[in-house]
This record gives sequence, structure tokens and C-alpha cells, in this order.
Amino acid sequence: MRQRTYRALSAILLAAIALSGCSTKMSEKDRANVSVAYAEMLLVKNMYRYDSVHAARAADSVVRHYGYGGEQELMKKIKDLTNDPESLRLVLDSAQHRLEKIQQGIDPDIATPRPATTPPPQPTGR
Repeated sequence: MRQRTYRALSAILLAAIALSGCSTKMSEKDRANVSVAYAEMLLVKNMYRYDSVHAARAADSVVRHYGYGGEQELMKKIKDLTNDPESLRLVLDSAQHRLEKIQQGIDPDIATPRPATTPPPQPTGR
């Protein structure tokens, strides 16, 4: 009887340890990185929407810049967040907010408006 109890407790303890190691919670820094990479990937794909080959290459390049192996790896990371709905919501909300700032001409990293175009240099009066 005692041996069965110890086995059951051991199995429960091992399961708890295994589950704690598989936590899907994402740190704030990781969420920010996923969010920025996702937003910029969407932006690049939209820029090259009429050239799917170029869009895929550009998206992979952007995603690799943020430390992911490519678009598929980033999308897997986002898909894994379905187990953590709060982190998924935060990532998607942050990506949407970043894209809205870019659309408004605001640099999302410094939150100040960018000029739409740089005026050409004025000729000097010689």
C-alpha cells in the first residue's frame, strides 16, 4: 500500500515538474520582440504584396533581424501563444498599435512625427 502511494506521489511530482518546465508564459521583452517582428513583417509583406517571392524574402529578412529563423518560426511562436491568450492579445494589440503609428507617420520607437518628405536643399544666393 505504501509503495503504491509513493509511486502515485512520484508520478504527480514528476508531472508537476514537467508541466512547470513547459510554461507558455512569455516575458515582456519576448512579447515586445515578437510584436515588433510581426508588425514589421506585415508591413514588408504589404509593401511587396504584388510580388510574392520578393515579399517572402523581405519578410524572412526582417524576421531574422529580430532573431528568428524566418517567417515560419515567428508564426509558430505566435501560434504557440494560443495557450496563453493574454500574451497573444498583448502581442497582437502591440503590433496593431505599432502599425497605426507607422501609418500616421510617427516613428513607433520614439513616438514623434516624422516629416512626410525631406525638403530639398535651397540654393544659396551667390
